[in-house]
Amino acid sequence: MRLLYLLPRAYGTVAVPPAVVTEVTPELADLSSHAWLVEIQPRSRTTVEALRKTRPALHAGEAEAIALAIEIGCPLIIDERLGSRAAAEQRVPKTGVLGLLVAAHREGLLSEIELVLDELMRVGFRASPQLIDHILHLADEA
Repeated sequence: MRLLYLLPRAYGTVAVPPAVVTEVTPELADLSSHAWLVEIQPRSRTTVEALRKTRPALHAGEAEAIALAIEIGCPLIIDERLGSRAAAEQRVPKTGVLGLLVAAHREGLLSEIELVLDELMRVGFRASPQLIDHILHLADEA
C-alpha cells in the first residue's frame, strides 16, 4: 500500500521525529528520497519523557511526534488509540489515516476510498464496520 504520495499533496512539508523514522516501514529509511519529509528532533526531552511516564505503553515515536506537534504547532497524523488519546489530552489537533483519505478524496487526490480501505484491511489495518461506513458516507461512497 503506497499512500505516501498523499502526504506532501495534503500537507506540503511533513515533519517526522527520529523515533518515528526508526519505527516505520523501510519507505522512510532514506529520507533524502522524500524532499517533503523532514526529520526534526523535538527540543523538549522533558515533554517526551513526561508523556511516556504518564502513559508507559506509549511508544517513543508517538511521544516524540506529540512533543514535536506541540513545539511546532502542527497537526498530528496518528492512528494508535493510546497515542491519539495522549495527543487529545495535550490538545494537539490530529487526524488518522482515514481522515487523511477523506481529505485527499475531497481534494480530488483520491478517486475512490473504498478500494483503498479494502487494501488497507488486507494488510492489517483495523477499523470497525461502523467507522468504515461513516468514512464512506463522508466520502459520498455509502
